[in-house]
Amino acid sequence: MTITQYIEDRGLSARQFCLSAGISPQYLSVVQHGRQTPSMTMALKVHLATDGLVNMLDNLALEHKNQALDTGSITSVEVDRVTASTG
Repeated sequence: MTITQYIEDRGLSARQFCLSAGISPQYLSVVQHGRQTPSMTMALKVHLATDGLVNMLDNLALEHKNQALDTGSITSVEVDRVTASTG
């Protein structure tokens, strides 16, 4: 479920959701529209505020993994090793 779906399903305004989650409406807007990747803090706040129904953590982890692979800071072998150990 996306943040937008969560907000709409509950009849909330974006401002109401932001107040309950402890994030700014401006930050929510840029993340919702894909103009910025959420920080780990925001992902956790959203996860907690929605009782886990909106999970940005998996996508955030995947994006960080892909960035690390692209920059060469880790190798695909290292990613596979970590994935296997946490799996």
